[in-house]
Amino acid sequence: MKIALLALGLFLALPAWAGHPADDDCWDNPMTLPLLGVSGSNIDHLDELLPLGNTFGSHVLPTSHMYLNLEREAPGGPLEPSKDTTVIAPGEVKIVAIAPHDDTHTGGSTIQAFKVTMKICKDTYLFVDHLNMIDPAITNLTGPISAPYWYDPNGIAVSTGAALGTTRSTHALDLGVFDVTFLASYVSPQLYHPDYAALASMFALTVPDVQILLPSKAYKKCPLDYFTPSTQALMLTYNPRTAPPVCGDFAQDVAGRAQGSWLPLKWNSFPLLYGVDMNEDEALALSYDYINPSLPLISVGETVPVTDADGNYLIGTLPVRDYYFTPYISSLSLLENWLFADIPNSSDVYCYRNLSTIEDGPITDRVILLQMDQQLLNGSWKSVLKVQARDRSDCPDTGRRDLNPGMTEDYARE
Repeated sequence: MKIALLALGLFLALPAWAGHPADDDCWDNPMTLPLLGVSGSNIDHLDELLPLGNTFGSHVLPTSHMYLNLEREAPGGPLEPSKDTTVIAPGEVKIVAIAPHDDTHTGGSTIQAFKVTMKICKDTYLFVDHLNMIDPAITNLTGPISAPYWYDPNGIAVSTGAALGTTRSTHALDLGVFDVTFLASYVSPQLYHPDYAALASMFALTVPDVQILLPSKAYKKCPLDYFTPSTQALMLTYNPRTAPPVCGDFAQDVAGRAQGSWLPLKWNSFPLLYGVDMNEDEALALSYDYINPSLPLISVGETVPVTDADGNYLIGTLPVRDYYFTPYISSLSLLENWLFADIPNSSDVYCYRNLSTIEDGPITDRVILLQMDQQLLNGSWKSVLKVQARDRSDCPDTGRRDLNPGMTEDYARE
């Protein structure tokens, strides 16, 4: 047994039979530290804690992890802290996986980064991503860490407050929790799983191993639920979201209605090898802002077509953005700017106008059309969403909204 004593904690390479809090029921040993040091009523170097459900940038579907945004070098400056910030173990945990990958920083430079996965209790794991260095006390036990991962299902036991490594990332720190026995409230959660059997064969692992190394988006849960009430309360003081659920919400599907996450119909065959998380550039979400959930938005990927004003010929694709709108700006009978949970399977085409984005402000020359209907696919009826943008400022009359074949991007989920 190797033992390395540090000022911040104790690392132990334990045999599989040794008892440890990370193997107990989750409510027996909640975590006590927010991955960073605590000074009085402050979390060291933390600027803000962002909730689940972000759809900004490369995340077309609502994110299933939180963000620890570190202090900026100066107000309004870049996200990097002025010096490396130590990331610490949040409780009595076991490190089971470390995955190196590349991070792209401001200006396009690339550095090696690391994602660390820890077992925190029975069937449940916490991961933190975008460390730029793993602490030497850990690498003394793991040996060299190379792509695609270092993995030990028995884990390296780490005491509360022990240094995991440091971060200096423009991406901030990702914080997520997953439970391999849990399924989030998607209409079809199985669509989000990677092809575990195929990956296990590729990497000579078991299916449970791959579930830990590449957890399904459907396994994710609220990280705050696994901290002590006092630590959770401290973390929430950095969270700008006040509406319930304060942790945020990433699985917003409503069965039989348009609200929620949609996957491209052309993918056709599930599961995807590496899961939806690595393939969401062509997906779409009809969801709500992750800070202010009273704001509905259409989060589009790279493939929503833009046609002429009458939908007869293609002129491009809609930029990848979150398109916000004000609900019900005109008569409900005109089917304009309806809330997504009110749109059923039908032949009606709904129109969204007076859009705006964070990047571009008001959008005066585009409307978005949606139609949710059912189709017989592979022997069963599925909900299919057709989406098209048109080059116009106002919604066409309801009788002039035909969505011609080849002029829409189609999505499915049931």
